[in-house]
Amino acid sequence: MCSPSCPYGAQCGNNGCGGKCGSGCSSGYLCVNYKCIKQQTSSGGSGGGGSSSGSSGGGSSEEGSSDSGDSSSTPDCTDTCSSLEYACGVQTICGKSVNCGTCKSGEYCSNGVCLLNVTGNTYFVATNGNDAWSGNFTHPWATWEKAFTSSSVNPGDIVYFRGGIYYTSVTQGSYNGLNGTVNSPILFYNYPNENPIIDGINRTSPSGGIAFYYAHNLKFKGLTIRNLPQLDYNYKGSGFYFYYSGNISLENCIAHNISARGFYFLEPEGNIYVENCDSYNNIDYLSDVPGNHGDGFIVWDSPRDEQDLSARVVFKNCRAWNNADDGFDAQAEGYIELNNCWAFNNGLKQFNIGGFGVKLGSSEMNSSNLIRKVNNCIFANNKVYGLTTTDRQHPARPMNIYNNFAYNSGIADDGFDGCGFGILNPYSSDELKLRRVFRNNIAYKNEFQDVFVNSVYTHEYNSWDSPVNVTDDDFVSLDCSQLYSPRELDGSLPKNVTFGHLAQGSDLIDAGVLIPGYHCSTAGAHPGENCAEWYGSAPDLGPFESNY
Repeated sequence: MCSPSCPYGAQCGNNGCGGKCGSGCSSGYLCVNYKCIKQQTSSGGSGGGGSSSGSSGGGSSEEGSSDSGDSSSTPDCTDTCSSLEYACGVQTICGKSVNCGTCKSGEYCSNGVCLLNVTGNTYFVATNGNDAWSGNFTHPWATWEKAFTSSSVNPGDIVYFRGGIYYTSVTQGSYNGLNGTVNSPILFYNYPNENPIIDGINRTSPSGGIAFYYAHNLKFKGLTIRNLPQLDYNYKGSGFYFYYSGNISLENCIAHNISARGFYFLEPEGNIYVENCDSYNNIDYLSDVPGNHGDGFIVWDSPRDEQDLSARVVFKNCRAWNNADDGFDAQAEGYIELNNCWAFNNGLKQFNIGGFGVKLGSSEMNSSNLIRKVNNCIFANNKVYGLTTTDRQHPARPMNIYNNFAYNSGIADDGFDGCGFGILNPYSSDELKLRRVFRNNIAYKNEFQDVFVNSVYTHEYNSWDSPVNVTDDDFVSLDCSQLYSPRELDGSLPKNVTFGHLAQGSDLIDAGVLIPGYHCSTAGAHPGENCAEWYGSAPDLGPFESNY
């Protein structure tokens, strides 16, 4: 069974079940992140410097995502270079010749777009390529597998994937340890302004997606994995899968309609950084316990020794929705951080399982180190909990939970107790239990109760322990459908969302506490500083700081 879904406000694209989103794009427009964007035609962009095996030459038949269609209405044509990112050189836009200028430092102009000036070689993959070719711009490879396994690809190299759908029935990846170096990682990026997609709808074995074993120092950007149907009770086939891997970066990547986990990091080593990624509609209908493995993002390891605590996994600006089980499942021993992430509509009603926005994971190891941090996040419309410590009958995990919003959990109404936050009772001393710190959070309109407390914990300046009265009038909007909105062109979270923003006059404004080491030391803007900005007499409650 396929569960179609289109982002809020989508103009084009695929709904994950063979259908279309919106009315589609007319001729001359590309579908980029579900928006119709005017295609730009290069008229001889300046040649670039840099070491590249294929940075010059003719064009390609691929023009971006093939998720487009006819439309009776054509988007307005704007004769500027801003309709697509990374444009450079002289472009023909709206029938006019426009000089889009030069690239920024570290890039060079090639065929009208800015490419990275890497220390190694540049390769290309395209749907009309051939794996027997050299992999340069005019003779690209055909498969992602070639890019991931070719002996030609070495530390410092970059592989660009041209737009289009790459149908596959097998897993793409490397099982023997693909490694860059700390100073010269290997990069696997989408070609600028194009949307490369792996589609496993035709797979005949429980595989698919991309998988890396014992891989280190790799970066991925702008890649989509979709449609890995479950063939039997076996739920294998994660979208992005990494095993005993570290120093991995994923940016602007998408996994959807997967028969298990969208992003799966098993036994992580070193650092994992995930930014601006979406994972949705991941459902295992045929498992022994249907839906039990359908997670958006999961980090899992088995306790081995204190080295487990060296792994650091960070999710920033990521979204997880419509997953059968959990949005984010943090089951690893090491440090895991969620910063400005949204988890909504997780835990499907038809399955007799949980369904959490964020599950912070049980542990077998005692640690006094801070190993969980969740800041500025949204948990909305999840089946059971918005966020739970998940440490019942296990050692407590020191954690900082700051400035989050838990709204309307318990959507199933099927006997599960729906709460915004769940603070469970671990097997630990009160000293360790009190290392679980909740500050400046909002919980509102959750089915059973806003906060379930079964243990001592440290808390202050939250909506449930402060002299504030939360009502609908405190918010600009509580329309959760806004959370589906398409991302910005650069992959950042949509800027038009007002859900959870505080309305002028709300008593939640300036109702928080300044947290040293987290907030900036003084009110106002602090450009370039790694701190949470705040305005007024004190920080606000919730994830969106106002400046009224």
